[in-house]
Amino acid sequence: WSTADNWIGNVAPIGGDDLVFPAGVSNLTTNNDFSGTSFNSITFNDGGYNISGNSIALAGTFTAANFVSQTTTTLNLGIALGTGNFVLDSSANIDINGVLSGSSGLTQGGAGGTLRLSGNAGNTYTGTTTLNSGTLELNKLVGVAIAGDFVVGDGSGTDFVKYFVNNQVANGSNVSVVGDSAKIDLNNWNDVIGSLTMTGGTVQTGTGLVVPVRILVA
Repeated sequence: WSTADNWIGNVAPIGGDDLVFPAGVSNLTTNNDFSGTSFNSITFNDGGYNISGNSIALAGTFTAANFVSQTTTTLNLGIALGTGNFVLDSSANIDINGVLSGSSGLTQGGAGGTLRLSGNAGNTYTGTTTLNSGTLELNKLVGVAIAGDFVVGDGSGTDFVKYFVNNQVANGSNVSVVGDSAKIDLNNWNDVIGSLTMTGGTVQTGTGLVVPVRILVA
């Protein structure tokens, strides 16, 4: 990232910048060689990117929209969340393979799209995870994808969570399912959580099992 020739205008980014990864570029594999840098926002306008390297801090919004291809953009680096806002449109497929950290939460909104939390190390951000639109896939092979409380749905649109492995939400997390279109699919996997509150929506287990300490169905 520190090589100016790799950026439009031949100017390398600096801390606090808004990073944009556009459609139509020839090199979709990039490496962040900055150390401990905070950026204001990051935007992807196409799939197929493969981002690796040092962790970043993200003060503002993560946006993925207007993908030309339907391939997945993958981030193999850690992100310290600021606002924790992720805005995805229906064309976007994002896989974050690094660790999400920080004291804020994560809110997934926009006009749909798919965000996958994967990788071999658990996320550590402690705020509430809120799914307001689209699909959230949970696939952490070590640790948990969601360490804090979890709200699925905002009463409108489609809000879909799908498991790809066991134990993706922390044992003490309070999980809320809001609205008739909200759905959690354990996909035959298992999880233990702190509590489950349902004001509409569906929890589909298949052959799996979700074990809450407390259940409230309103």
